[in-house]
Amino acid sequence: MRSTLAALPLEQKAARAVTALMEAAEAVAEAAREGGFAAAPAVVQPALAMAVLRSADQAKAAATVAVGAVHASGWLPDGQASLGRWLEVAAGLPGRDANGLIAGARSLAEDYSDLLDAWLTGDISGPMAATLRHGIDTCLVRVPSKERPAIRSSMVADLLPHAEHRTPDRMAKALKDLRANVDPDGANQAEIDAHDEQHIRFTPVGSGVQVKGYLSNETYAQIRTALEQTVDGWYREGALPDEDRIDPDDDTRAADRKRRQRQAHLHALALAQICTDALESGTLGTHHGLVPRITLTGSLDRLAVGLGGELLLPGHDTPAVVIPDTFRRFLCDAEITPIITANPSDTLGPIDLVLREANEPFLHVGRDYRVVPPRLRRALEHRDGHCAFPGCRVNVRRCRAHHVEHWEHGGPTDIDNCVLLCETHHRAVHEGGWTITAAGTDPRLPDYWAFTPPDRPRP
Repeated sequence: MRSTLAALPLEQKAARAVTALMEAAEAVAEAAREGGFAAAPAVVQPALAMAVLRSADQAKAAATVAVGAVHASGWLPDGQASLGRWLEVAAGLPGRDANGLIAGARSLAEDYSDLLDAWLTGDISGPMAATLRHGIDTCLVRVPSKERPAIRSSMVADLLPHAEHRTPDRMAKALKDLRANVDPDGANQAEIDAHDEQHIRFTPVGSGVQVKGYLSNETYAQIRTALEQTVDGWYREGALPDEDRIDPDDDTRAADRKRRQRQAHLHALALAQICTDALESGTLGTHHGLVPRITLTGSLDRLAVGLGGELLLPGHDTPAVVIPDTFRRFLCDAEITPIITANPSDTLGPIDLVLREANEPFLHVGRDYRVVPPRLRRALEHRDGHCAFPGCRVNVRRCRAHHVEHWEHGGPTDIDNCVLLCETHHRAVHEGGWTITAAGTDPRLPDYWAFTPPDRPRP
């Protein structure tokens, strides 16, 4: 086939080669459909798989050249509005991939012909060609344009011989190291830019808040280290609920997926714990003598008719709606500011309460007081030792004092009506429907409380 094609004019050679490629691809696909690869001896299967991968990669290199030729011609097939749109429709490529293919074809043809040749001959893979191209472009981003061609050619010549023996990931790391050598001023400025461009955005979504942002490597390392140290401490203390523990000996795919999910969940809890400790310690400073805090507003009138409250989201004008059971969870262990208003509400129903103006005149704002005083808190910690929920060993420092009979229903703030619960099981009781009843005779002794799951099946 090669000798036959060599004697043909260039355009005929390309057409016949493409025809041969299509026929070969159909034959390979048919063999795959018929189970030919699975039927091959095990010692042969890796070689067959690698041959198909390499051939497909070389075909992709040729496809890149072909797309570049279409782009250079300026002719739009089938009356399409753009070459990218044509690739989306005819080749089934996502818009981002189609545009990336066009940009890559143009860049390889104009600036990286040596990389393209190496890809076409199979000396390097497509991912390696992309890694080199993007990495070198990044190194040159702040280099004066007139100096770029010479430096680019020199870097390609130096790096290509090593590309055959390295993975794209290792080559990408080497290129990052080279940037400081090629353009030290640019590397320094990139570090400054990374610091200046850091941001975190909070967007209320559903019943929570979505967090997105960008951090410099240094900031990320600091935050990730703090989160992992916090979680590691919980592991060492055995202070995690059963559902948050990860078995290190289980290496199945499902266990690995669960491990990643639970790690992300635990990091979120660790961030909340770090912030809670900072707020409660008062080290963040005060405002008019008040320790910083979160603000939840509501009333006993609203709870009485089945309404919740509103949680002030810092930085947002609209507060988040808090359902009644969540509102009660906050009331268990928080500082309460009683506010007496001018409008009595003992005759108002749910609709009246929801629609009533929030800025009704205040007659009196009471002083803050701690629902669970320090002396009682110490007694609870001594009695319970950790989260009192069955099987949970979360440290008392991370627990809330829960009122078994809700505070707004007249439940006293006393040792025979309070129990320590971690955040997870505090929610399980309030929002999850678990009930707590006295199982012992002396509320000062451990295991005084019994926990009963809800009647309905848990989702």
